[in-house]
Amino acid sequence: MNKLIITNLFAIFLFCSVSAQSFVSTAPSNRNVILEEFTGRDCSWCPEGHLIANNIAAAYPGRFWAINIHWGGYAPDSYPNLKVTDGGTIHDSFNIQSYPSGSVNRSSQAAIIRQLWPSETVIQLNEQSCANIAAIGVINPITRLLTLKVELYYTSNGIGESNKVTVAMLQDNIIGSQIGSYLNPAQIVGDQYNHMHTLRDIITPEAWGETVTNVTAGSFHEFTYEYSIPETIGSPNGVEVVLEDLVFLVWVAETNSNIITANEAQVVISENQSYLNPIITSCEHKSIYCNSHTSITTKVVNAGTEDITSMTLAYEYAGETIEDEWTGNISSYSYIDIQHFFDIIAGNNSISVSIAKVNGEEYEPNSGTVAEAELSLPSVVSSNGDLAVKIWHDRFGNHITWELMSSDYNVIAEGGPYQQLESNSTQLQQTTVSIEENDCLRFTIHDAGGDGINNGLGEGHWQIEDESGDIIYQSNGQFENSESVNIEAHFKQADNIAGFDSPSIYPNPASDKLHIGNINNTNNIKVYNSRGQLLLSSSEPTIDVSSLPKGVYFVTIITDNQSINKKIIKE
Repeated sequence: MNKLIITNLFAIFLFCSVSAQSFVSTAPSNRNVILEEFTGRDCSWCPEGHLIANNIAAAYPGRFWAINIHWGGYAPDSYPNLKVTDGGTIHDSFNIQSYPSGSVNRSSQAAIIRQLWPSETVIQLNEQSCANIAAIGVINPITRLLTLKVELYYTSNGIGESNKVTVAMLQDNIIGSQIGSYLNPAQIVGDQYNHMHTLRDIITPEAWGETVTNVTAGSFHEFTYEYSIPETIGSPNGVEVVLEDLVFLVWVAETNSNIITANEAQVVISENQSYLNPIITSCEHKSIYCNSHTSITTKVVNAGTEDITSMTLAYEYAGETIEDEWTGNISSYSYIDIQHFFDIIAGNNSISVSIAKVNGEEYEPNSGTVAEAELSLPSVVSSNGDLAVKIWHDRFGNHITWELMSSDYNVIAEGGPYQQLESNSTQLQQTTVSIEENDCLRFTIHDAGGDGINNGLGEGHWQIEDESGDIIYQSNGQFENSESVNIEAHFKQADNIAGFDSPSIYPNPASDKLHIGNINNTNNIKVYNSRGQLLLSSSEPTIDVSSLPKGVYFVTIITDNQSINKKIIKE
């Protein structure tokens, strides 16, 4: 192992005085979960354990992670040798009666059988955590040096007199043999098996982590590690360490047991070692919205040594480019989420975002500063209060889960996983869901196998219907890990809303007064800029826009029953 810790800094802050440079959350939250999965390539039932863990991860993204620890009699030294010493240390501390078995947040000294992992995970996820942990890192692909910053914050008094922080390095996509691979066909590659989330090393000085002595409410701890990533790990028959396939997890535990909470580190690979090095790690359209006015969230990591205090982000959408100015502070090895509001046009489209300026300097976009998100208008349903969710899953129904969320992000219905079929075919799963009037909904379907429900194992598909059997939305089932659709729900009315099918805004472009015509029962008119900031509001069908600078704006028209968005130009 090639480990070097360079700093271990801690300080005590009151809740209101945690440094603004920190990226760890200070809000109370429930536990996240680590499953230490004891497995081996010569274990015939272990692929079923991998499948169960994959299904849990698909059901709770961002809150559950599995670590495959290869050790014991079912873990051979032949290529690929997936055993590591730290994994053996952890393995030998548990009472293991069979393989596969696992420890869910180290909640017991004995490892439990795979059938109990889902239920124990749910128990842990519903327990409140006394702390939050997060990490950000940058890998230099030339030197293979990882610099990782970990932050820990206690929202309440910790468990015990001291805790331990651990950083683990996992690797995906290691191709090798596996007995019983047919139990998890999604990871079969030819006549080999794709080994995922395999433990490669523990980066902290000890396998059990680094001691934290102050665990009182409001205490804040910061750790910075430098770690030289080896070319290969394992002896004999070592495995190449591919930088792009690495995943880093961090967790805090009560000494050597009882993992309090965990998180995945935000790690980027960057050759740019300059003082200014912003990197876009994601661009997501994740808001639940009920009209064309929505937003995307762009995550920017500062992988340089100088604080970033301003950026110009360029958004390209529907043939237009809009530049948005951001000001604030992103310290070195920290990140920020930047939200941008706009109106979606009909059809499925994508929006790309790039960084044009940093701290007032022109910045040439590169592979690390450009990202895309897919956008689509919500499907509109007129219903009497019931929806039918119909899923024709393929052979591997045990990979499939789904949920329907309301606008406040509460899950109002969910389903799966289902039974695996005996051959390549489909089977209908139907659920009726009662919905609230005029609510925004999001339906999401997940496939733990990563190949959707229409990929040669049965021509699966899914659709959502109203109580009359009319199809609101349908999909051919060809997706990878998941796909989502937003739904705007309205109860059926005896008569159409007068004029609402064709509201008019005139003049457009406008320089003085803006008039709303061809619509009745207007309660409010709101004018927003491209960043979603409310600028003007009126309860009358005429609004004065003379005070606005020239540019593009968005008008929301609100009635007793619906709302609609229109784009205007102020000249």
